[in-house]
Amino acid sequence: MKAHFTEKKYMFVLHKFYKIMKYFNFSAVLICLFLLTDCKDKAQIDPVLQEAFDIQHDAIHIGEEVESMIKEAMAGDTTTEGKEKYEILMEAFNDWKKNMVEVPGVPHDHSGHNHDHSHSGSQAPTHLSPEEIKQVQTEWKNAILAIKESLNQ
Repeated sequence: MKAHFTEKKYMFVLHKFYKIMKYFNFSAVLICLFLLTDCKDKAQIDPVLQEAFDIQHDAIHIGEEVESMIKEAMAGDTTTEGKEKYEILMEAFNDWKKNMVEVPGVPHDHSGHNHDHSHSGSQAPTHLSPEEIKQVQTEWKNAILAIKESLNQ
């Protein structure tokens, strides 16, 4: 009878040990995941990619302004010529939005943006250098500036 009690006690202790180890393993996994997915420091970000991101950020804000201006103009100009002009500009704007390419390696926050932001199909090709990604962002910004210029004519 005494051996049965000891076996139960042993199983109880073993069960508690298992729970404790399971907890520590779970904690260790969580800590590893946190460390692996933790946001990068600005010091670790390639300065050229940071510039590319800043260009993109500016372009997004210009785009929000342009979209608002086009919608306002569409509502205010009821002439056939005006409607056609603003429909063409809105189409160009929508194409511009679809052509956005993410800047890899730069963490960013989407709060505070009114833009439609889907990441599907917007990843930067992996063969592009940081300088090329910056050039892509510069061209993307120039495209929205050209749309804005057309709007002001």
